[in-house]
Amino acid sequence: MSDMPASTLAIVAQDAKVSRMTVSRVLRNAADVSPATRERVWDSIRKLGYRPNPMVSALMSYVRSGSPKTDAGVLAYLTSGAQEHGWRQHAIYLAFHEGARERAESLGYKLEEFWLRQRGISMARLSRILYARGICGVIVAPLSSSHGHLNLDWNRFSAVAIGYSLLKPSMSRVSNDQYDSILIALRELRHCGYTRIGLAMPHRNDRRVNYHWSAGYLSFHQRLQNAKYPQLFLPDAWEKEAALAWVRRQRLEAVVSMDPEFLEWLESAGYQLPRDMGFVNLDWSKQFRPCAGIDQRPNEVGAAAVDVVVGQLNRNKLGIPSIQRNILVPGQWVPGPTIRDARQHPSRDA
Repeated sequence: MSDMPASTLAIVAQDAKVSRMTVSRVLRNAADVSPATRERVWDSIRKLGYRPNPMVSALMSYVRSGSPKTDAGVLAYLTSGAQEHGWRQHAIYLAFHEGARERAESLGYKLEEFWLRQRGISMARLSRILYARGICGVIVAPLSSSHGHLNLDWNRFSAVAIGYSLLKPSMSRVSNDQYDSILIALRELRHCGYTRIGLAMPHRNDRRVNYHWSAGYLSFHQRLQNAKYPQLFLPDAWEKEAALAWVRRQRLEAVVSMDPEFLEWLESAGYQLPRDMGFVNLDWSKQFRPCAGIDQRPNEVGAAAVDVVVGQLNRNKLGIPSIQRNILVPGQWVPGPTIRDARQHPSRDA
């Protein structure tokens, strides 16, 4: 039996012009129901104002099947970009997905990717596809646009966004705490004796995180009452010569960036690290060469996104909430050979 009362089951069946058994199979997300019939049943359910709990439906499906495998259903993982699998070239995006996949599987879900730029698939059609398949949970991976919009029929889904690139609708989101992450990096550099520390990244990267990188940097120097801190380097065009000119002009002792290419630029200009210059990678990954940095713990970010969606499904919460919740995962300092040993310098913690 589904979680729908028998009397309501009969009313829905009559309205959709199907049998009560068909309504029950739709609620259990049975595979032998045609998309057209499934859509008609759900239209009747929505018209009658009944909102079945998707978790209860999934549980009853499992009980009926007698299968030892717990399968709570599918969560949609929406990706973007010019190429369907282009996001897999970025270590942090891969880690988002891996963390989400592992957490989903641990809870009995399957994580399935949907490319938003698939030819012939409009937002309206994608909404119908997900709905017809009984997919109620949606995770929006970081979009290719800094301030993207998605016009799915959100009233049908429980959803969460990873990061800040989705501007509209304003939904609950999960992200690394970039503001705190850069404060950690700056404190560690001060502890190692660095004073002239600069922040460098393409402007689009700061914009993608709602300017939390630059906000943390400016706040750090404000707390120090340091009116002569190095100017930010946040250009629209990310070019080697302009970057090195900025390093010389600001008389820097250390650079904080999220582009490991900057480290190579410094070395090509004759700087020896850490003797002449310190470097911290805000987007640290084991895949890059050894250096000091911040592990944004993207696997934990992806896992937290699944937790948010499943929690909403458990509470039968569909649609965009009136009050969004932002989950911030703290970054972790990773020492490395691109900065001096703190034991050789007095502490200057802010």
